[in-house]
Amino acid sequence: MDTTNAPVRARIVDLLRSGKSDDEIIIEVWGERAGNFSQCRHTILLARDALEIDELGGPGVKYKGPWPVSYVRNTGERVFRVAPGHDVPEGSLGALGFKMERR
Repeated sequence: MDTTNAPVRARIVDLLRSGKSDDEIIIEVWGERAGNFSQCRHTILLARDALEIDELGGPGVKYKGPWPVSYVRNTGERVFRVAPGHDVPEGSLGALGFKMERR
């Protein structure tokens, strides 16, 4: 894919997928204009997050299940134990960034 005209973050995601290091990305994307390294590194971190979310299944998906059922509400809705001390109702999984994987 030709990323010369792509937005910076999309271009960085492509470079990360190709295995480039942070320093190589800074040189390739910003070159002589890379005066503020903290801004460059922050943009690379945002691109890493975007790549990770994409690999998990798309925007908004942060965590994949399946999780054990902690209990069932009297309405029949299952409540999952997603972490120690954290129970999430089935209807709220998507809003909180969880995605249930079917087996």
